[in-house]
Amino acid sequence: MRWFFSALLFACAAVLTGCDPGIGITFVNKTSSTLCWYEYERDVGNPDACAEIQPNDKITYSTICESDWDQSVFLTVGVTGEQIYNRTATCGEWEDSGAKVTIDRIDGKFVVTDSLPAPTPTPTPTQ
Repeated sequence: MRWFFSALLFACAAVLTGCDPGIGITFVNKTSSTLCWYEYERDVGNPDACAEIQPNDKITYSTICESDWDQSVFLTVGVTGEQIYNRTATCGEWEDSGAKVTIDRIDGKFVVTDSLPAPTPTPTPTQ
């Protein structure tokens, strides 16, 4: 009987892993500062929720995500420092764009670019 439950548990784990709709977001930190990535605004400043991006490093963080779910990226300098980036897009949009965020420092200011297409402008009503 024990082997049956073990086999059932293994089968369930294999199905869930095989169907994992995760995406990876790549961060390229071209600065000399340690940065924090937070998925949720409520976690910004919480050291336990900070996914660190080391200076002059490239790292990919994976997250479980369905194509129509929203995925946010909040970046701060260190755990409690200045927020330098905040953008939300669907997981499908992140994945289709290549899911890359690049952080640079130009003339003393943080400059963050991403692979997402520019936001769609609000249409101007015609008269």
